Amino acid sequence: MDTRIRLRFKFDQRFGPIRMRILLGLVAALVVSAALALSGGLASRAAGQAGQDVARPSTSSAPARRYYMTRAQVSGADTETVCEPGYHFASIWEILDPSNLRYNPDLGEDQADSGLGPPADYPAWVRTGGSSVASDRAGYGSCLAWTSSDPADRGSVTWLGTIWEDATGDIGNWQAGATMCNELRRVWCVQNRAHTVYLPLVARSV
Repeated sequence: MDTRIRLRFKFDQRFGPIRMRILLGLVAALVVSAALALSGGLASRAAGQAGQDVARPSTSSAPARRYYMTRAQVSGADTETVCEPGYHFASIWEILDPSNLRYNPDLGEDQADSGLGPPADYPAWVRTGGSSVASDRAGYGSCLAWTSSDPADRGSVTWLGTIWEDATGDIGNWQAGATMCNELRRVWCVQNRAHTVYLPLVARSV
């Protein structure tokens, strides 16, 4: 529906050219504001009549973040060199709940009964989220923040256990330990986070 606004003004020439320009500018601003308000009201009313949901936030359809265990085995000083582009050396706190992730079998290690999921019973290096230390305590040792391959230093490894009913040293689904930094181990890698942008969703009923 077209809406037309017609205004007629009469000015006294005694206003002078400067005052008249100022007055005309104010009138133009008022006209534009009124037109915008009117068009917005008409659009909202039309949307309601048509059964539209305007600017309804969309839900995220982003795929689950992916992770994998490398097939290559490296020392504690080389853990940051083996993850494929788009992935990085994972912290245990990024992969602690595998149900919120998706394993990448195309890149990762597997077992005979892995299916499309992660392999069990393979210890792999993992970040602790802690300090740069060489302790032999699981979750504390980090091969000096993954810079050491000295056999006197220790780093943390985690794996999914195969003994479900009585797993010792477990963290939920995970088992954990510490091993010498010169030993060759697989590495847990997790996908880099993508920046999610939420756009308004306009749904139109037919």
